[in-house]
Amino acid sequence: MSIYKLSYPSNLAGLLAALFFSLLAMPLASCTAAKSFEQYDKFCIIQNTETPSNEHWAHYLYTHMDRRCQLPALLSERNTPGANTLIVKINFDPTMADSYQVDYTASEIILSAGTKELMLWLCYQFISKVAENDNRFNATDLPPASIEIDNIRGRMPFEFRGIASPGNSQEDLFGIAASHNVDYHWALWGHNLRKIIKRSSIKAGKDIYAEINGQRDTTQLCFSSQALYNIIEDYIADQWGEGTANAPDRFTIMPMDNRHACTCPLCIEAGNTSTSATPAVTNMVVRLAKRFPRQQFFTTAYLTTSKRPAQKLPDNVGVIISAMDLSMTYDFKSSPEFSDFDSNIKAWQQLTPTIYIWDYARNFDDYLTPYPCLSIMQQRILYYQQLGVKGILINGSEDKYSTLDDMQTATIQALLTNPELDIDKYTRTYLHRFYPKTADIIGDYYSQLEDKVKEQNIVLPYYGGIEDELTYIDISDFETFRTTLDSQAKQTKGEERTRLNKMLTALSFTPLEVMRLKDNPVSLDKAAEQLEILSGYEAFADMQESKEALGSLETYIEQWNDDAQNATPNPLQGTTIKANDKELDAQCSKLTDGRMGFYTDYHTCWVVHKGQWQLTLPPHKSGSSTLTLSLLVAPAWHIWLPQQIQVAQGDKIIATWTTPSTPTDKSILYRKFVEIDISPADKNSPITLQMTPVNQERATIACDEITVH
Repeated sequence: MSIYKLSYPSNLAGLLAALFFSLLAMPLASCTAAKSFEQYDKFCIIQNTETPSNEHWAHYLYTHMDRRCQLPALLSERNTPGANTLIVKINFDPTMADSYQVDYTASEIILSAGTKELMLWLCYQFISKVAENDNRFNATDLPPASIEIDNIRGRMPFEFRGIASPGNSQEDLFGIAASHNVDYHWALWGHNLRKIIKRSSIKAGKDIYAEINGQRDTTQLCFSSQALYNIIEDYIADQWGEGTANAPDRFTIMPMDNRHACTCPLCIEAGNTSTSATPAVTNMVVRLAKRFPRQQFFTTAYLTTSKRPAQKLPDNVGVIISAMDLSMTYDFKSSPEFSDFDSNIKAWQQLTPTIYIWDYARNFDDYLTPYPCLSIMQQRILYYQQLGVKGILINGSEDKYSTLDDMQTATIQALLTNPELDIDKYTRTYLHRFYPKTADIIGDYYSQLEDKVKEQNIVLPYYGGIEDELTYIDISDFETFRTTLDSQAKQTKGEERTRLNKMLTALSFTPLEVMRLKDNPVSLDKAAEQLEILSGYEAFADMQESKEALGSLETYIEQWNDDAQNATPNPLQGTTIKANDKELDAQCSKLTDGRMGFYTDYHTCWVVHKGQWQLTLPPHKSGSSTLTLSLLVAPAWHIWLPQQIQVAQGDKIIATWTTPSTPTDKSILYRKFVEIDISPADKNSPITLQMTPVNQERATIACDEITVH
């Protein structure tokens, strides 16, 4: 947000007035600390000028401050000057367009804004800031203000400020925090195209689906399909109409979330390839944009639309660019992929001025371990602002609980209105408001994590396991934090106690993951204690899953009871398995360590490798006749059983195993024990084991244990 400190010495008033608007183009300037509000004996909330809008907003502010004040005499809707009275004037001025202003003298504040959305947000900024240093007002239901109430003028740095997280799911808080949510503020979010197709009264055949290798594939759409165009056009005309030039609705036209691109004759003619759907998607978007010139359309730069269009786009077409390829690290500009990412945005700006960024703020394979991303997010948001990006969509844990999501979401909301926010100050203000008894315990630990990530430039994972997370989490410090927080939580009550019960339940997940990674064998008593705490997840509707996909906590606990507790030593433990691939060879010790991975998590204990595996096993024990491999089947993660497993000694093939099937259903998830008869093998010679992946996109093999018996 562009914020400027204003002052009015009499001899400079004219000069400041002349320079006033030119300052709006300058970078953010810091503000002085807010004045104390507890000095006032009365707040008079009135119109700046007598207009219906000012009357409405003055009454609105009065009403909502009155609800948060237990002293009726403290507030008035009339101008009753006094020695210790603050006159609060409301000035709704459409000529200010998308800017706002605060003018503050010792006895008067004028709150000015050019739009209803800004006026609403500014009113709550004022209420929240007053309550922050005046305990006669209670704002425990509001996030802290992101600006200081001082002499400032500013405007929102981004026109769209979306966050997909539990902390940004309450409709009545969107306006208060000036935040957006694609489910509420987007007329058509791309992945909802399927819903429109299903509900449409227009009959459509299979030609709306992509043609892949000559066959229609219902997991992807054909964007050259006239029937698909008709369905979308009908939906827009019927549900949203022609739109208005100053307030268009937003429509995203994007492929489904996979790497399939339609290669039907029409799409090939448009310019599609087997890996790029950009030409057909762009044609569809441009066609819709011309049909509805007062609506706003978006294409995407993601997966099969990563390639930019060849032509400049109409004025009402923008792009959403995924930041998934940009490392989640504080000094991201020094990462090897930054140059390409930066160049891509700048190249897109030659095609359209409306650039939105689709960014990420979670480890999508672990929502429950703390994820100290705020200092990194601030650097990215500042970078986007400098580039002139118009909107930001941040993907969090959507509707699933994530540890500290409430604080982090509020802070990201604030950053999207004021990118130069003091993060530590803001998070601590938030914690003292919502966790009054335990704020310092949480704040000190979280600040320590943020400092470590920042100072060591640690890369946070988008999809990572506990091994990745231990780069920034010190186990001893984590346990001290958890123990201290649990002890203090017992002294809390009400809403804070509820929030802490939820947080402490979630935090029991991390030590269980540490045990799986480090303890061999696992202490069953130690594990049982944490499993009992984690089983409390059942009390929280949004804590049924620990991650984005296939993360049922019920299943996780079942696996602890079935797999981890029943683990037995591997007879090959201590022997050496070698691989002909360096990356694979570095992980081979996991294949005989007796640690069973969970089939719902390919990170911990599993060896995951693309391409062909070629392993050399030492001579097996006399009397052993069966080779057993524990393998993972998870199509959602592109992990399948090998197409073929071959066991050999020298040029002699001892045994061959071939997979009976290759499922593609993404909901399928299980462990498969493959047993191979090796009785014909020479007991004194090494065995060569070769695994060939199936013929599937991004085919990967995952194995956690190889044993003989």
